[in-house]
Order: sequence, then structure tokens, then C-alpha cells
Amino acid sequence: MIEKVGLLNSGLQDMTAMAWNLYCNWELVGQPSQDDPTLTLIQEFKEAFSRKDVTVHFMGLWDTINSVGIFRDKLFPYTTSSAIVKHVRHAVSIDERRAKFKQLLFAPYSYYPCLFSLNCTSCDEEEEEARSLFTSHNMDAGSFLGSLLLGNTKVHRVPCDSEDIVELFFPGNHGDCGGGWPVDLDGQYLSDIPLRWMLSQAIKFGVIFKTNAIHEFNDKHPVSKSLLSCHHDILSLKRERPIYTQLILTNGLPRSPVCRFDSRGDEYLYYTLFWWLIELLPIGYKVENKEGQWRNVYVPNLGRPRKIPRNSSFHWSVFYRMHYVKDYCPSNIPLDLIGPKYLESIDDFKKCYKGIDVEEYARKLTAEEIKNDWKNKIWRIIPDELQLLLEKD
Repeated sequence: MIEKVGLLNSGLQDMTAMAWNLYCNWELVGQPSQDDPTLTLIQEFKEAFSRKDVTVHFMGLWDTINSVGIFRDKLFPYTTSSAIVKHVRHAVSIDERRAKFKQLLFAPYSYYPCLFSLNCTSCDEEEEEARSLFTSHNMDAGSFLGSLLLGNTKVHRVPCDSEDIVELFFPGNHGDCGGGWPVDLDGQYLSDIPLRWMLSQAIKFGVIFKTNAIHEFNDKHPVSKSLLSCHHDILSLKRERPIYTQLILTNGLPRSPVCRFDSRGDEYLYYTLFWWLIELLPIGYKVENKEGQWRNVYVPNLGRPRKIPRNSSFHWSVFYRMHYVKDYCPSNIPLDLIGPKYLESIDDFKKCYKGIDVEEYARKLTAEEIKNDWKNKIWRIIPDELQLLLEKD
């Protein structure tokens, strides 16, 4: 919106609502890129009331999602594209399952939802799956069923021109990634893990924080405790509580796996049933084909996990949590790429693993090996970005 409408000049705060309405109207007519009344009005508004050449130096995001409507996706696809943001950092949840919380990625990615497969597939496989189900091969778009399942929305999608974009997948659901769940019995949050990463990235690009604020945060929420915080699933019908026992610790880490699944937390069952009702309805998704055309597809989600592109990057905490937390077993990560993805996640921390051949270890790494290997000292070394910055300070 800032790129299109501009940043209002000082003293014009009362015109914020008008700027928003202009932008909404431009989005709703399909982001016209040629002469159009909505575009012309936006340009005139920007020229008259907004600052010129605004640049956003750093933008940190937590688990941006595909839709905000209940029965129909009201996504603004252009919001994933911006040429005025220099550095983008996006923390994405692996374990969110709700239909209304599908991830919205910056990286090039086919937005066809995972309809019947729980596995991670390539974009091409994804598209073929969606085509076989919802295109003219199997149904006439003019038929009743076709009109019900296929929308006619076609949107011009502009490639994202930001200079530097990093998206990492983190353990936990939407609230575990971006915050929102209450503290666990140890007074910690799993969402502090992506927060630590985001703080380290912000510091790297010159964002200034209150004196000692980062040190105080690090002391109050050490990485080892945040890593072992509870994860949740609001769609969990069975009430499960994490098991807290007296642990034998080495460097703040347990010597045996712990249980940290807190299912739906303290939410009432009727709240979960409401979300399951949404899961059973044919919710609308915005999907994009190879030609860059968007349309609405209506299909029940049925509690399926998110589809993760094979070219995605994972934060190191995903693998460390799989190791230390017995009941953390994500089903949608690319199991055949465990080793390469793990190695990629610790690429900036190889100096921390002196005397350990991490490349050789990663070459043979599997999900089962992560769970069962309690002898290798590699799992005693936490490659925390924020801690490294504070040690240099």
C-alpha cells in the first residue's frame, strides 16, 4: 500500500481512511496496470498528499496468511510484491493446519493448496494435482459444480523486487510462531525462537533498540528454555497436557526426550469445534497457475497440514526440537531432504562445531536418526543467532 498510495505527509493523518479505500478499490478490480479510473485516482492522490520515494529498509513478518474472510478468500495478492522494501525477513509456521491460516509466501511458489496429499511435493507436482481436480479436464467451468468450485478471479501478479528476502519455517502453529499463546509452566514461549531470529536480523541491518533491552530479553528467555516450550494445535480434539518432570540437564538441555505438546491449550472444546466446522466447509482459496492467473478454488481442508515447497528453508530449531521433544513429529517436511535442510540451517554456525564433521553427519541424517541419536555432541551445541551477536557486542 505504501508503494502504491504513498506515505501521507505530516499532518494529513485524517486522510488515512481515504488512502486505504483507494488502495482497496484498486486491489478489488484486479490491480490494473494500465489506464484505469482507480489507478489514475491513486496516482493523483499520491502526487498531491504523499511523500515521494519512500523506502522501507527492514520488514519483519511472522506467519502472514492467505486469507481473512470466513467463506471466501479476500487476499490482496499484490501485497506479496514490493520494490520499496530492501530487506524482508519472514518467519513461517510449519504446523498450522487451519484452512483460514494458509501461509502466504514471498518466494515464487505455486499457491495450489495441498488437497489430498500430506507430503511435501514440488511445485510442478502440486500444480498437476490441482489441475486434475479442478480444471476443464474433469469438469465444465460453466456447470453447476464448476461454478461452485471454480471462481473467475484473474489477477496480475507482479514479481517481488525486494533486494533481500529470507523466509524460514519454524516449529509450532500460527500462535507458536507469531505469539498469542499463554506462557507455559516454565514461563516461556515457543514463539520466542522466531522472535530471537527476527531480533538478530533487525540488529544486523541497523535497527536500534532500547539500551540493554536485548540483553534483558535474552536473560529472561534463554534459547534452551524457549526451544523446549510447548507447541499447540487448536484443531486437537483430544486434551493433552505436556509432561513436566525433574530433568537431568547438560548446558540447559535434557539428556532424554521430553513431551511438550499442549494440544489446544486452555481453549474450550466448543472453540475447537467451531474451527472444525470451518474445516468441513468448502473454503475459498486463491490459487495461481503457470500463466500467473489467479482464481478461487472451493474445497474442504479437513485439517490437512500446510504444504511446504521443497525449496523452502528451515530454521535450525525445527531439527533440534525434533530431537529433544518426543511428541514433536511434523508430517509435512520433506523427509528425503532432512540432511541437506539441516546442513543449510546451520550453515552460518559451522565455527561452533569445531572438530565435528557436520557435512558427513548431515549426509546420512534421517528423521529417525534425529530422534534416536543421543550420543553425538552435535545436539549439545545450539546455533543461536542472537546469542552470537550478543557475544560479539
